[in-house]
Amino acid sequence: AFAAFVANQNISGNNNLAGTLPPELALLPDLLALGLMRNSITGTIPKEFGGMSNLFDLELHRNLLTGSIPEELYGLATLDRINLAYNKLTGTVSTRIRDLLGLAG
Repeated sequence: AFAAFVANQNISGNNNLAGTLPPELALLPDLLALGLMRNSITGTIPKEFGGMSNLFDLELHRNLLTGSIPEELYGLATLDRINLAYNKLTGTVSTRIRDLLGLAG
């Protein structure tokens, strides 16, 4: 039911959500935009998000995310906007960021 609703929709942020990002969101391959910004989401970014082949907008800024950016995200050819600012991410940005040809420079 929920999956059918959001299959071709956008998921928006600022909803006072807490907890971790469920890897099952990647089971929505037709999801175009995932904007869960300005919440209290903890944990890591699931590597499964790299399978969201139609995702063009990933907005996870202003949460409490930790860990590094999964390598799988760099394979999202359709991604043209990503915002992970104001989290507690660690590590470096991979040189594969160049693979995201849709990102505005």
